[in-house]
Amino acid sequence: MIGFPNYWHYKKIICGWFILKEKNKINLEIQKENIEKQKQAFYKQLLDNWISENKEQYDEIFKQQLINLAVKNDILIAISGSGNSKNILKAVNYANENGIITIGICGFDGGELKKISDYSIHIKSNLMEACEDIHSIIGHYIALWLREN
Repeated sequence: MIGFPNYWHYKKIICGWFILKEKNKINLEIQKENIEKQKQAFYKQLLDNWISENKEQYDEIFKQQLINLAVKNDILIAISGSGNSKNILKAVNYANENGIITIGICGFDGGELKKISDYSIHIKSNLMEACEDIHSIIGHYIALWLREN
């Protein structure tokens, strides 16, 4: 759960949000064929939210994905530059309440995300561009680790 450009980059390199443990192997929810459809749906959702000015619905956007897709012991990687994005915090709180392992990747002072995640990676910088660059590097390392294991 990250800014839109990084979201699609992560999606491409990891091919899914949820890491499912099964028979001592790590399987990914493969979504390559759905990426374009999801991208269009996401744009439409964002546009609808902005047009209707329904902030509450936007704050629930990632939590709703978890409600529909996640199960206990899945791993959620949540990324926020400030660590205080309401839509991300709601998703992480839902995950914590439902036995989903949470990893928060954040910048600035870490915000609430650093406090509520089971595990956190904190980029101690107040420059959003630097935080996003390091978030991208972390995403590449995760993808490499998954491929090699």
